[in-house]
Amino acid sequence: MKLTTKSVISVVVAFAGIFFVLIWFCGEVFRAVLPDGGMWMLWQEYLWDIAAMAIGSLFLVGFAAAAVMYRFVVRPLGKLSLALRKMSEGNLDEEIRYSSSDEIGELAVSLEKMRLVLKTSISQTIRSRDEALQSEMRAKKQIKDIERLNELMVDRELRMVELKKRIEECEVRDGRRE
Repeated sequence: MKLTTKSVISVVVAFAGIFFVLIWFCGEVFRAVLPDGGMWMLWQEYLWDIAAMAIGSLFLVGFAAAAVMYRFVVRPLGKLSLALRKMSEGNLDEEIRYSSSDEIGELAVSLEKMRLVLKTSISQTIRSRDEALQSEMRAKKQIKDIERLNELMVDRELRMVELKKRIEECEVRDGRRE
C-alpha cells in the first residue's frame, strides 16, 4: 500500500505540473494570436472550469494508474514477500504460484526453483546427518564390543598367568616332597 500512495502522488504531481504548463502555454498562444481580446476573455472565464476538470481527470488517471500498479505490481510482490517470509521461517512446503510471463512472473518462477532446491538440499542434509548418526552409533557399539572382548581376553590372560603360577607352585611343592 505504501508503494501505491507514493505512485499516486508522483503521478498526480507530474500530470498537474504538465497541465499547468500546458494551460500557461495555451494562454500565451491565445494572447498572441487573438489580439482583439474577445476570445482571451472567453478563455479566462472558462479557465478555472477547464482547470478543475483537468485536475479531476488527473486524479482519476492517477488513481487508475495506482490501481493498475496495485493489481499488477504491489499485490504480486506482496504475495512473493509473504512466501519468502514463510520460507525464511522454515516453511518450504508451500508452493509459490504466479501465472504471468512478466518480470514478476520470472521472479516467482526463480523463487519456486530456489524453494525446491532448498527443500531438496535440506532433506539431503537431514538424510546425511541421520546416516552419520547411525554410523556413529554402530561404531560406538563396535567399540564397546571390542572393549568387552579386550576385557575378556585380558581377564583370560591374567587367569592363565595365575594358573601358570599355581602350576609352578604345585610343581615346586611336588618337587620338594619327592
